[in-house]
Amino acid sequence: MPDIDNLLPLINNCFKPGECLKSIEKIENPIARELARANYYQQIGNTEEAIRIAKLYMDHEDPFAQVSAYITLFFTELADGNKPGAEQAMSNLEKIKFDSSVPYGGKLFAETIKNMIFSSGEEFVLDQSLNALPEGVRCYISYFYSLHEILRGRTEEAIGIAKTSLIMGANKYPIPAIYLNVILGAGYTFKKDFAKADAYYNEAWNIASPDKFIMPFVQQSLMIFGFDKKHIRDNYPDDYKAITSHIKPYLTAGGGVSNNINWFDNSEVSRMELIVGVLFKHGFAIKEISDVLGISPNTIKTHLMAMRQKTGAQGRAETLKINVE
Repeated sequence: MPDIDNLLPLINNCFKPGECLKSIEKIENPIARELARANYYQQIGNTEEAIRIAKLYMDHEDPFAQVSAYITLFFTELADGNKPGAEQAMSNLEKIKFDSSVPYGGKLFAETIKNMIFSSGEEFVLDQSLNALPEGVRCYISYFYSLHEILRGRTEEAIGIAKTSLIMGANKYPIPAIYLNVILGAGYTFKKDFAKADAYYNEAWNIASPDKFIMPFVQQSLMIFGFDKKHIRDNYPDDYKAITSHIKPYLTAGGGVSNNINWFDNSEVSRMELIVGVLFKHGFAIKEISDVLGISPNTIKTHLMAMRQKTGAQGRAETLKINVE
């Protein structure tokens, strides 16, 4: 029988920061325990173990276990730079919604995550049917919805969704809380309220760092802007090294797999050029970008020039158009 406890059990786990592994060992359901362990390895960047465990559940009789395995595999394969593996995982998730044996909650989650990751401008509305899912999983979906909004330039909407989710209970669930705080940091950066942005970024890091969760910062490497330089690199050099080791493979594999990740078709564009382009698109002057990223205005100009050359954009107007959708 399908067991909804097998649907992303670590995402739905109310552990204390620093006690993630201890909380996994207390999960009584052996399937949920192993799926939580796979997601734990994904979050800390141990891609080999995450993939090994998740693959054991790809063909499991419980569709909730399958969905959990596919989601873990999707993000882990991206972190390894394995685009075909990520595409296969998402293709498997796509098939879930057409399987008559899958309970409604599993189909709903699969459809929601697929739409959030692959959306290319269309509207997507969360509705009351999501109440069929566990609370922590709903909070995780709220993060995707916030990301969906912020990537379309709807900063206020993104902030509202993320704040509401945290107020309504997401703070109980460390992993969704990390992602939601990062989105809030990005939102307030776009609003040029840097004090609030830093507060939310710090909150995300404070939740993540006791368990060495680096993958939220890899996956959001185009959203944390200068925070990693100013805070993580200087204060947590080993974590910074681990994060940066996954960023390039993640962004390279992400091109063409997910519209939320595929900022440019040209894989030659560097991460820093992408970040400069994102801020430039949101109306930041060169001096403001310099202040956010902690690098000189001349370096910002160099990044903009390199991005224009690699993408074929001519001048400010065309550079702004690169990122619009």
